[in-house]
Formats: sequence, C-alpha cells, structure tokens
Amino acid sequence: LQGAAELYAGVLQEEPENVAAIAALAKLHLDTGDIEGARQFLGMVPPAKANDPAVAAVRAAIELAAQAE
Repeated sequence: LQGAAELYAGVLQEEPENVAAIAALAKLHLDTGDIEGARQFLGMVPPAKANDPAVAAVRAAIELAAQAE
C-alpha cells in the first residue's frame, strides 16, 4: 500500500486536482481503517468534480465503514 500511496501522492504534486488520485488515496486510507484520513482526502476534491464516480464510490464506502463502527 505504501508504494501505491507514494505513486498517487506524486501524481497530486503534479496535478493537485486529479480526482482519480484523490479518490485512490482516500480509498487506501479507508482500506487501512483510517476513515478520518479518507474524509480529509475527499475534502481535497474540487467542488466541480464532487460527483465524479470515483469520488462517489469512495464516499459511499466511507459512509458504510462509519456505520459499521
């Protein structure tokens, strides 16, 4: 997971509004049980791209994880 996180972080350094990279990093945090970290990454999504399918999928997964706690 660390290698993937580094890859996506590198993409965000070049393209800070890359929704796919933001969603992937949020999902990686969620997969490690860091719900708050996942939410923080979703907070980086530009408002115009908030309904992107990748973002919506991670948002739904975060909500399910939060309900399961």
